[in-house]
Amino acid sequence: MQGDTSGHFMRMLISLSNGARQEDQGVNAQKAEDDAKKLYKAGAARLGTDESTFNSVFVSQSFEQLRAVFAAYQRLYKKDMEKVIKSEMSGDLEKGMKAIVRFTLDKHSYFANVLYKAMKGIGTDEKSLIRTLVSRSEIDLEQINRSFSNIKGESKPLSHWIKKETSGPFRDMLIHIIGGGH
Repeated sequence: MQGDTSGHFMRMLISLSNGARQEDQGVNAQKAEDDAKKLYKAGAARLGTDESTFNSVFVSQSFEQLRAVFAAYQRLYKKDMEKVIKSEMSGDLEKGMKAIVRFTLDKHSYFANVLYKAMKGIGTDEKSLIRTLVSRSEIDLEQINRSFSNIKGESKPLSHWIKKETSGPFRDMLIHIIGGGH
């Protein structure tokens, strides 16, 4: 990672790979409000952004706690966290932080959008398609499949897109993975 990335994006990736997220903590409303205030002071309340503060909050708190932080920020400052990230960051760091926000708020929609982006437009990003379908196949692929139909402007199911964008044994394998091979 260190040779391929740099700066705050590299720090975010290293922090995520260290696995320090506190998954067993319950939601602490006061801590959520304190963290929301800390994020405000690190971003909108100052000239420039203290990316390290965003990193420490985003990579260490449980997803339930992060949802509480995002809700507290929205309540206190009337701005959702994705818009905060967009106005405070750019480049790969912005994309990475937005991914954390989107995953935290709705992981099934997050993965449905990953699949959609892998198949829309010219060509198919087969690596993203395979990685997402296989990694989620025994976890929550059924819910992701349902979320796929709720993507803005999309009425066709995931199986339709896979049949349209792939072919042969590869297509058959993917259809089987999503449960369409019955």
